[in-house]
Amino acid sequence: MSAQVPAGQALARSQQEYDAAATQRLQPLVDRLDLASFEAIWLLHQAADAARRRVEDTVLAGYDLTWSQFEVLWHLWIFEQDEPRHISRAIGIPKSSLTVMTTSLVQRGLVRRDASPSDGRLVRLRITHPGAALMTRLFPDFNGVETQLTRGLTQRQKGTLASLLRAVIAAETPG
Repeated sequence: MSAQVPAGQALARSQQEYDAAATQRLQPLVDRLDLASFEAIWLLHQAADAARRRVEDTVLAGYDLTWSQFEVLWHLWIFEQDEPRHISRAIGIPKSSLTVMTTSLVQRGLVRRDASPSDGRLVRLRITHPGAALMTRLFPDFNGVETQLTRGLTQRQKGTLASLLRAVIAAETPG
């Protein structure tokens, strides 16, 4: 009988153990699968999850921000203002979740809601001066984690990786 893992606790497995188990499980399906595509996208997910956890634990926690709140601030820092529907689509969350998040960011003085000048029924979100100042302080720390996570890659490899990821994104982007 194998030992039970307490609820909420994952077994720590090496990448090699994971790869071997996945290969064994997928073997009966190998003739029907594009395993190279599976591996590429699965590893993309794993890398993104690892990066997100690291940034949340080492940077965002110090600023009392969630990943999604950071994404909202990032979007507004780059574009200065936008409609909630565009922001929710850009960061991949439901508009209702964005509304809850925005309320928190507004209460903290990092974002403000403005009526749309062209349509009074619409709201535009705008980053405030304190929100932009926070992003200016936070982003070098954020980038420091990105640098740590990619320290095993040369500058050329980082550029190649970015190009390849843009191609994956473009294949899914309508238009």
